[in-house]
Amino acid sequence: MTIFQMEKFRFKIIDGKYIKDTKEFTLEQSIPEIIVLIYQEYYKVKNLRLEREEREKTIRRRTRAKKRKITK
Repeated sequence: MTIFQMEKFRFKIIDGKYIKDTKEFTLEQSIPEIIVLIYQEYYKVKNLRLEREEREKTIRRRTRAKKRKITK
């Protein structure tokens, strides 16, 4: 007789948060919470990217201004 063991699944987010299957609570029941976590992480990553791009843009502007001063 073969006994199958059900594997537990875990949905892990970037900063270490996770939601996992338990006997009392399945991932299917957690879909609304998972969607909220995905959007929260999306906005964190998006804001970090926008901040990085703004810093890079400022550096490029300063570099171009310095080059213009040198060539004048």
